[in-house]
Amino acid sequence: MTNNLSDKDRARHNLRWQNLSHYICRRTNFQWADMRDCNLSGSDLQGADLANANLWNSKLRGANLFGANLEGTHLKGATLIGANLKCARIARADFDSAIMSGADFRHALGAKHANWTKAVLHGSNLSHLDLRGVHFGRVDLEGADLTGCNFTGARFIDANLRGTIRDEANFTDVQFLDVFLQPVQDIEQYIAQGWLDDHRKRTRD
Repeated sequence: MTNNLSDKDRARHNLRWQNLSHYICRRTNFQWADMRDCNLSGSDLQGADLANANLWNSKLRGANLFGANLEGTHLKGATLIGANLKCARIARADFDSAIMSGADFRHALGAKHANWTKAVLHGSNLSHLDLRGVHFGRVDLEGADLTGCNFTGARFIDANLRGTIRDEANFTDVQFLDVFLQPVQDIEQYIAQGWLDDHRKRTRD
């Protein structure tokens, strides 16, 4: 099997357990493919179409997903440490329990419609994403860059926001419940600015 699958059609193919590490898959069509437990670490998936593909527990460490279509993609438990997801389309993507430390989501589209439950996003770059109304249940965002994010109406439940960069982020009508956020004075500042309602928030340090 060649390690260059660019522009190939692999829609609905069974690629489970395949080792595609460091493959070149630019603009490859993987729609609805079964890619569970697939190794795509270091692969170039720029512009690839992974819509509705099943990548449960797949390995995408350091993968290039620039401009890729991840709409409806199943990524539960996947590893995307250091992955490049800039300009990717991620509406309805399932990142449940995915490990995405250091991933770059800048300019990703449809982020507010993705599932972020229990995702690990240590040091990831989510700056300027539209995340209105998102439920961040048990999400670990420690050290993440949240500059300019719009969190209007979002809910952070049992989430870790320690050390996050929150410059110019919009927390209007956000609900915090059992959130790790240091320093606690940050929440008090948001309440004082009218961004948050005191009676709806509870934080832990």
